[in-house]
Amino acid sequence: MKTLMKALVIIGLVLQYGVTQCQGEPHFDITLDEWGYGTTGDIVIAWTNFLSGGGVQYRLPFTNCVAGDVLIYDTFTHINGDLIRFYNTNIVINGTPYPFAYVIFYSLLDDLDNPTNPPADIDPLPQYNLNKVEMTNEWGLADGSQVAYWNPGRGHIGDIIDSNTNLYVIYTFISDKPVPEPSIMALVGLGLVGLAFKVYRRRSK
Repeated sequence: MKTLMKALVIIGLVLQYGVTQCQGEPHFDITLDEWGYGTTGDIVIAWTNFLSGGGVQYRLPFTNCVAGDVLIYDTFTHINGDLIRFYNTNIVINGTPYPFAYVIFYSLLDDLDNPTNPPADIDPLPQYNLNKVEMTNEWGLADGSQVAYWNPGRGHIGDIIDSNTNLYVIYTFISDKPVPEPSIMALVGLGLVGLAFKVYRRRSK
């Protein structure tokens, strides 16, 4: 098992390096967090689902992906902190099946998530698929959150399966993201009210 984990870490580092190599190629930038907020570029991913028992399900903006699990290794605690599960399924609409690609974000429950637990939190993490698993690392940010980048490259887990496109995909996964304090939100709200009032006064002159 230790040999497998070492091999997965090496593969993850190579694929992380690949993020910088395909920045100039046509690609999707997909960002997902453990609170159910996801974006494709500047577009919010509207379809999300909170799973009973823990986990956030997102519908991806393409119809097929390479299925499997991506383990996210926490470089601070030295444990697997998150598991990202890619899969495909058909949704029947008016009697016609349509293919969709999905991803589920599982995050290990810990006391860093304060004041409430995000919907992705679960303890323990689901067992990963030994035959379809890859790994990447996550790193700490100044605000206390953790970020991991995943550039699957052709044929790797999470890659787009579509012979009619040359698009790549780059994923950003964010966990342990702090919840904005009510006082901070109040200050932001007051600031916006003050700005609106200032604009109104200028226009009324």
